[in-house]
Amino acid sequence: LALVVTFAEPPESILLSLTKLLPVTWILSAPIPCWVAHKVMLGGRPVRGDQDALCRVMKLVQPSVLSARLREVRELRLAKKSIDLPAIYIRAEDDNLLPPDAIDGVRALVPAVQVFDIEGPHLVLDTSPEICARLVDDFVKTLAPDSPAP
Repeated sequence: LALVVTFAEPPESILLSLTKLLPVTWILSAPIPCWVAHKVMLGGRPVRGDQDALCRVMKLVQPSVLSARLREVRELRLAKKSIDLPAIYIRAEDDNLLPPDAIDGVRALVPAVQVFDIEGPHLVLDTSPEICARLVDDFVKTLAPDSPAP
């Protein structure tokens, strides 16, 4: 199991707190400025290729979809049964959306999880693809060591 910047129970966050107080669709109906999206999701870091792709994709997502997703996050409850699988978790050190203690619920659910902290923002796979790919590749190799050729 390979997990990247995720959670197993609702994280403590300002955004989730706001969604309890204000109508979510109203909050999300205002267009999010591109520079805010870059700061929050990418930590202001440059990405390879199309710099405006994040903003274009975010504009395609309807506020009702984001509202439903936030509602699901708020209602998420930690499973009572743990998962006995080898697992890695890639955590972004500079994540503006997910707090560092989000790993606690994951550890409760997947006790054998190995945690790797990577310098980067919430979209760490986009800003540090080589490092993340190497971690996943190394992890997979521990599960299926090379067998000798016939």
